[in-house]
Amino acid sequence: MTQPTTRSRLKLLVLVGLFFGPLILAALMYYAVPRWMPTGGGSKGVLVQPVQALPETEFQDDNGAVAGRELFDELWTVLTVAPGGCGDVCQAVLADSRQVRTLLHRRAARVQRVLVTGDAADVSLRDNGHPDLRVVTGGDRLRTFLDERASAPAASGVIYLIDPLGNWVLYYPRGLDSPADALFKDIKHLLKLSHIG
Repeated sequence: MTQPTTRSRLKLLVLVGLFFGPLILAALMYYAVPRWMPTGGGSKGVLVQPVQALPETEFQDDNGAVAGRELFDELWTVLTVAPGGCGDVCQAVLADSRQVRTLLHRRAARVQRVLVTGDAADVSLRDNGHPDLRVVTGGDRLRTFLDERASAPAASGVIYLIDPLGNWVLYYPRGLDSPADALFKDIKHLLKLSHIG
């Protein structure tokens, strides 16, 4: 009677070892060998950790209407900041963001492009290849906020990604290899996973 009981327990231990052994071995290897630990996330841009809520600030559109942080509500926002007006670098960034939004096809309606500029004349960009671009002036607090927290100042052609709750989540400095490709991969992934915006 004791022999079949011992055999049954042995079989049970073998089955438990088969199921939990690889899991235990993987955990030991993961924590015991640091070079095997993953070092980065899946994002291609620079991840803002922790995610930062944008400050209350005031913008003005070309009709004189005033908007605040609600400008970033409900849609994912690809943000470009050009305090001195939209020069060559800014226009290259806008061309990249337009291309990215176009490549999103049916998901493009969930993404808006916003230019915060210091030159009201930049509204003319909408008539020159950027009809979907929202151009606003002002936003001094926003510029200061971004400058203090990003590795490159806002005037240098950085692309910022803002979520539909008004949180700054990623940014793409001009020195990054293919910022447009990185933005496209990240935003496509986020739109697939996100149920907001």
